Amino acid sequence: MLLKDDHEEKRRKSIKRERRKVREKGGKEAPMQMENIKMYEKTEKSEKTGKQKKFEREELLRIKHLSVTFTQYDGWFSRKTLPVIRDLSLSVSRGEMVAVVGSSGSGKSLLAHAVMGVLPYNGKCGGDIYYKGEQLTSKRIKKLRGHEIVLVPQSVSYLDPLMKVGEQVAGGKERISLEKSRKALARYGLDKEVDHMYPFELSGGMARRVLIGTAVVEQPQLVIADEPTPGLHMEAALRVLSHFREIADQGAGVLLITHDLELALKTADKIVVFYAGTAVEEADTVDFNREAALRHPYTRALFRAMPEHGFAPEPGIQPYVRDLPEGCPYGPRCPKYKTECSKEVSYVPYQGGLVRCICPGDENEILPGILSGPAGLKGQMTSEQITSEQMASGQRSGEYNAWGKEGVSL
Repeated sequence: MLLKDDHEEKRRKSIKRERRKVREKGGKEAPMQMENIKMYEKTEKSEKTGKQKKFEREELLRIKHLSVTFTQYDGWFSRKTLPVIRDLSLSVSRGEMVAVVGSSGSGKSLLAHAVMGVLPYNGKCGGDIYYKGEQLTSKRIKKLRGHEIVLVPQSVSYLDPLMKVGEQVAGGKERISLEKSRKALARYGLDKEVDHMYPFELSGGMARRVLIGTAVVEQPQLVIADEPTPGLHMEAALRVLSHFREIADQGAGVLLITHDLELALKTADKIVVFYAGTAVEEADTVDFNREAALRHPYTRALFRAMPEHGFAPEPGIQPYVRDLPEGCPYGPRCPKYKTECSKEVSYVPYQGGLVRCICPGDENEILPGILSGPAGLKGQMTSEQITSEQMASGQRSGEYNAWGKEGVSL
């Protein structure tokens, strides 16, 4: 509690400083700036008394230093290990929707398969996965899979073409009553006639809603949605994602895996930016309101590539797993590249989020201690930064989203 109160005090001081600066500066813009500060305070208050207090922020899923490797034959007799996912860490709490955003081929779907324990035979998983504070072993995931933890797969081809929709959602006549199946389908606007239809008789949007109904029929605690909106136009895609937002608002945790940053920003609470098999940044969605609030050069490039921000392309392509560079995978494309980028770069707290970069944000020089990991950064954080202990316990203050160093508005 002392730590939390300390950050509350710092937040109040930041706002007071900003008010004083506006009063001293004066000018025509002063009333508008004061109004913005009032709006910020009002938003802070509503967030604390709103959905974040609706549910106890129990951490459902924590992934620590996850790695996924595949063994492939390289020639006739030799084998090669491909590191598809490396040093990935994230968490999902109750009532929260976390989006993992990355381009095709970055390894996002393998994250879902690793959590569900359904990797291919030649895949090997390292690191730690916890569910409700306990290790998620292969034995435990078998008991929870399909009940407390569910996966909404990317393709509607996962639906059984030879089974009617009603029985399929119920998981067979003996598993769940068909009445529960009907309620789940009705929740997503599917009429009774749909119960007696086969998957090939459904439209793409209907089949997608059936998949979601199949996932939520047993009221799961954690939902993992793997690219749930492929091939859908914006309106239909938003409607699908609104269903997942509703699931999170009712108390479950949702891990959304997608390549569509624009859609993720409209529905998720937090964005984990994925590049070449690893997380390069974790940020609240509000951080994407301005480029200056983002921490990693790749995240800023994604921001500039959005239609509303200029549609600016970034030179180069994401490296294939066999061609990964040493150190930072984004290094060869990065405008801030330094020779130190070829060393191992840790995933560390920086200004209210997490980043894997030695010159994050607007830094032009290497952040002291960042190459030696979080331990090397102790004592060097600004008042607006967050400690790894806070990040682990889920304590994230809204001040980090709207205020940068020394309380300066971003």
